[in-house]
Amino acid sequence: MRILLKIGFAEKKSVTGDRVSYYIMASNAIEEEILQNLERILSLKNVIEKGIQIDSLKQSKLVIQRFHETMEAIDLYRESLNQMLAEWKYRRM
Repeated sequence: MRILLKIGFAEKKSVTGDRVSYYIMASNAIEEEILQNLERILSLKNVIEKGIQIDSLKQSKLVIQRFHETMEAIDLYRESLNQMLAEWKYRRM
């Protein structure tokens, strides 16, 4: 539970007169998870973009091909996450 509380996925709730601690899923837990995934994938994209600029790696067509394939996959994943986030926000209205 400490980890879930720390990452904002859960919230501690108390009941007046009750000594027991109760936990519920945070109201924005799914939204936050999607946003964190977007941050992670953008961080990976930045690393790949820097890798593409390394002169010694430019010599290998296979390496450059894999970099570009990875960038395509990252863009697809990012688009999917953005669509999912928009749909999730829409459904919660």
